[in-house]
Amino acid sequence: MKLFLATCVLLLGLGLSAHAQRIYVTENWGERDVTVYVTENWGEADLVVYVTQNWGESSGNDGTWYFTKNWGERDKAVYFTKNWGERDLAVYYTKNWGERGWRNTSKKHLFE
Repeated sequence: MKLFLATCVLLLGLGLSAHAQRIYVTENWGERDVTVYVTENWGEADLVVYVTQNWGESSGNDGTWYFTKNWGERDKAVYFTKNWGERDLAVYYTKNWGERGWRNTSKKHLFE
């Protein structure tokens, strides 16, 4: 019974974190999964991002990001560019959890 419960808890945990948006920032362009441009204009954003300090809050591909310093914990490695033309994705940061989300759903695949 204990083994069964432990297995259930493990599987539940894996299921909840399978699509977590744990972001690793790389300075090496060759290591990146996605090149991100940060805009201060909400209207230019493909994704409105809410940054959390608790990795457990970052679940699903919904624009909630947790930044990790550990390469092995990442779901995606992002390279931040200052050049609009190099971007795969433009993000706008919000302090309001309810504003997060995809504005351009055609780019959602970049974080799946």
